[in-house]
Amino acid sequence: MPDVIQDLQGGDVLVIADGAAFGAVIENCLEYISARTGQRISIWMPESFEYLILKSGLIKSEELHKILESIPDYVDSGEYESWERYFTQFVRICYWNRVSSNENSDL
Repeated sequence: MPDVIQDLQGGDVLVIADGAAFGAVIENCLEYISARTGQRISIWMPESFEYLILKSGLIKSEELHKILESIPDYVDSGEYESWERYFTQFVRICYWNRVSSNENSDL
């Protein structure tokens, strides 16, 4: 990472990162970058990569739309440690449902 930071040329910096994976260390990283470049840094950290997949529209589901509009109403904190784990499970279920339906359509 230090090499990338040294190569930054003038202008502002936009950082896009997986919030669940990078969130715990982001403050230190931003301070490091800012101290060495003097550039303004903007950051966008969605909850997780899986969230981006679900929000992208690649998966068509009325249920999914409702969930993404009101996440806390659907994610059971007793069952899922984080929203990321819930989204990961949701993506897996959608994938396996698609694989199953494709296998059955060949019959």
